[in-house]
Amino acid sequence: MSYLSDNYVEETCFGFWFLRSHTWQHHVLRVAINDLRALFSAPLPANPVLLDAGCGQGWSMWSRASLLKVLIDV
Repeated sequence: MSYLSDNYVEETCFGFWFLRSHTWQHHVLRVAINDLRALFSAPLPANPVLLDAGCGQGWSMWSRASLLKVLIDV
């Protein structure tokens, strides 16, 4: 298979399993989402939009954030 980058590393079965694990979701995603929320001193806009560049498996994080109206993964 040909990839756009010579440095691309395909995700492993372990990696996919870990991204679905309780450890990842509770100790990594939850903490990261709470850290992101803490960056805002004012309330979020009514329809917040986030551009997640280089997201990879990032959908798992943001789909659980429930603070976005629109998510754009690139």
